[in-house]
Amino acid sequence: TPAPTPAPAENITCIIWGDPHIVTFDLMRTVRTNFWDERNRNWDTRGHWGLGGHIVPDFFKTGDYWVVTSAQVHIQGRYSLSGGYALDGLAFGGPFLDGHTLVVDRLWDGRARAQWDGQEVSIRGGFAVKGLVNITNTQYFSTWGFASATIQLPEGVSIRINRNVWNTGRSASVSGYINMRKQLDGQDGHCGKADGNLDDDTKE
Repeated sequence: TPAPTPAPAENITCIIWGDPHIVTFDLMRTVRTNFWDERNRNWDTRGHWGLGGHIVPDFFKTGDYWVVTSAQVHIQGRYSLSGGYALDGLAFGGPFLDGHTLVVDRLWDGRARAQWDGQEVSIRGGFAVKGLVNITNTQYFSTWGFASATIQLPEGVSIRINRNVWNTGRSASVSGYINMRKQLDGQDGHCGKADGNLDDDTKE
């Protein structure tokens, strides 16, 4: 008798936005409808956001941090101080990319620099490497640079990056929506473990 076909891995979502706030995979599970409709301001003295009864604190740090780390999928986030604290870049690597690397940075200032295996590439009209990466839906403001893009990678990993601009281009905020399949051998990073336990998500 053949072994039963395993159930497909759960699709999970993590959001990084603002300065930056990180809504982990587990926290997103508590918000079954639209995230932006569920979000509300927590009016304590810290001014943190609240979501589903849980506080989503500001990170207020700079540097490169693991957003997702697993045996197959490696995603790092770069947080910078650019007028305010912000998500400024994302880097992707690991076995799921066959050892290749993709880096997209300079997001906050609208330059949206991309590098594939260390070589700079243009994403303005899209960018693709068959079977590995497909960057589509790239949009730019007429005056203020990069606005948005969708990145599709192997193993069901996809990322939507949005850049909002105000104050006649002097202020900006970058959001990253990370969608992927739950890693059956475990995962960690700022997006959390996706194990159903909000208390063990990475705090630092």
